[in-house]
Amino acid sequence: MPAKDIRKVLSEKGHVTLPKPLRDYHGIKKGDEVEMIYDSVIVIIPKGVKLDEEKRKALKKLLE
Repeated sequence: MPAKDIRKVLSEKGHVTLPKPLRDYHGIKKGDEVEMIYDSVIVIIPKGVKLDEEKRKALKKLLE
């Protein structure tokens, strides 16, 4: 489900909402945990999503 979206920071604490289609697709609900990997970009991985070796390598390269 590739997509692109622009979001506003909603508070001084840096809150940003996740897009509804992403939440619906992965069944993310209030209180659920997501993994965040970041450096100059942020990658959010919903709990239970397993990344194959190709995606792990791409993330590693992106964050180098």
